[in-house]
Amino acid sequence: MCDKQMTLSEKLAHQHGVVVFFIVLLASNWIWKMSVIGDDNDIYTVSLFGLFDISRFFDFATTNLTRSVTVTLHLFGIGAFANGNYISFANGEGVHIIWGCTAVKQMFIFACIILCSRGAWKHKAWFIPLGFVLIHLTNIARIASLAVISENHIGIVPFLHAYIFKYAFYAIIFAIWMTWDMFFATKKEASTATEN
Repeated sequence: MCDKQMTLSEKLAHQHGVVVFFIVLLASNWIWKMSVIGDDNDIYTVSLFGLFDISRFFDFATTNLTRSVTVTLHLFGIGAFANGNYISFANGEGVHIIWGCTAVKQMFIFACIILCSRGAWKHKAWFIPLGFVLIHLTNIARIASLAVISENHIGIVPFLHAYIFKYAFYAIIFAIWMTWDMFFATKKEASTATEN
């Protein structure tokens, strides 16, 4: 038998990227919660550290997300109406989009994860914006799905929003990071190894 058992340090080194992912995820989530302060029910009162009013940015992001979701629903032949930041259907049911729905927090967390991950900065410079686009498109699909479900099953929307869709969203962020870690994080290391 030629197989040798991995030592604990080798096993940990092998899982280093995943450990970094979850540590940075938790740390950046905490930093966000401590620095971005706002009422979840009111998109017009959001501040940075309680000092700098950033409400206009989130108002802009929320308005554009509402429009994007409504356009997406129309593309699929679903009759939805946008009234401010509320997307509704003919029966009156719908979803209210608030500043916390914009996925800006998830983009911040994703950027922190990639910045703290191994890999060349030149690749991070294009991968982070690409990740932002993928997260934004994922968020549009998430909100559109919740809106469609709300039309006939409004009672299960809070559960889906708080648990299923929230953690599915983070699973997609993990999948984007895995793509980074598997295909781009080691490019610099591979090219350095061939030069030696």
